[in-house]
Amino acid sequence: MIGQGNSHFKTGASYARWFRSMRPLVLQRDNERCAVCDAQPVLTYVRNGKTVTRSALAIHHIDEDVRNNRPENLITLCLTCHAIHHKSSTTPWPCS
Repeated sequence: MIGQGNSHFKTGASYARWFRSMRPLVLQRDNERCAVCDAQPVLTYVRNGKTVTRSALAIHHIDEDVRNNRPENLITLCLTCHAIHHKSSTTPWPCS
């Protein structure tokens, strides 16, 4: 979520622009695969009558600091592994 709906939004300026520019680089570096389970998942759905296919990969901040968008702090996770990391007491990708 970008803009005012993002919990990290501050007066029109946020980390979002730099993070969005790093996403394709991190995906390419990680071969568009989850670093934990090696999956290459996609989502397919219908929007406005058209079938849309998009990546089901998230870029995760290893140190949990959303302002730290250096490539060495970003890792590609599938949505499942990312959710498990944030919602479970057992994480597939521990913080550093």
